[in-house]
Amino acid sequence: MPTPLTPAQHSLQQYFQLFQQRSSHTTPLTPEQIQAIVAPDILFKDPFQQINGPQAFCQMLNHFHQQVQQPCFQIEQQLSQDQQLWLVKWQFTGQLKSLGAWQFSGISEITLNAQGQVQRHIDYWDAAEHFYEKLPFLGRVLRWVKGKVAQ
Repeated sequence: MPTPLTPAQHSLQQYFQLFQQRSSHTTPLTPEQIQAIVAPDILFKDPFQQINGPQAFCQMLNHFHQQVQQPCFQIEQQLSQDQQLWLVKWQFTGQLKSLGAWQFSGISEITLNAQGQVQRHIDYWDAAEHFYEKLPFLGRVLRWVKGKVAQ
């Protein structure tokens, strides 16, 4: 029998569902739909952007789901000592409209507030290797620079 989820783990599970494939949703996400999951002062940061507030967070998620088909974050490990600050190791797979298959791993630092809402989410992953190097012209330049630095 699986171990029951703590309230914090349940919050994280609901939160990560926002990033998964949304084929069952035909309308864009709104702040009202996510108010139980994300804090009113949510901060989201990844290698591409920094987002503040539920409105901007919804816009980012809606854009993500327009650009990425079949997104899947496979959670590999979750670590926390206080049930508020979490480190989550994940593997992402999906189809990016402009580049095709896209796969990479990363770590998220996620802070929950006293109500169990996600208040802060910072992603750590290598955008140069897993995105920019895949672009036709820029990728060749970055690989050349990387080779020169390694010498």
